[in-house]
Amino acid sequence: MSHPITVGTIFEDQWGYDQTNVDFYQVVAVTPATVMVRPIADRRTGTARSMCGHALPRPNQFTGPARRKRPYTWRDHWYIRSEHGSCRVWDGQASYYSTDH
Repeated sequence: MSHPITVGTIFEDQWGYDQTNVDFYQVVAVTPATVMVRPIADRRTGTARSMCGHALPRPNQFTGPARRKRPYTWRDHWYIRSEHGSCRVWDGQASYYSTDH
């Protein structure tokens, strides 16, 4: 199955139970059936007192090794699987996060 994902595409993973965590991944290589993604750093707004804020990815600031993923589509959106569920192609907007400390 072919996909439209290109090098540089960013995926967003929002997950958590008592809080909302956000992780970002950047595509560093593609084949017709897979993508290679690496986790990237983010820039966060908000304060320790507020316990929430927004996060934006920092492209090309890699924080870990590459992993091969097989993209899939559902309801006209592209996803990859993560340790916490599914990551959606980032929509370009700041992502909400919360923390318990």
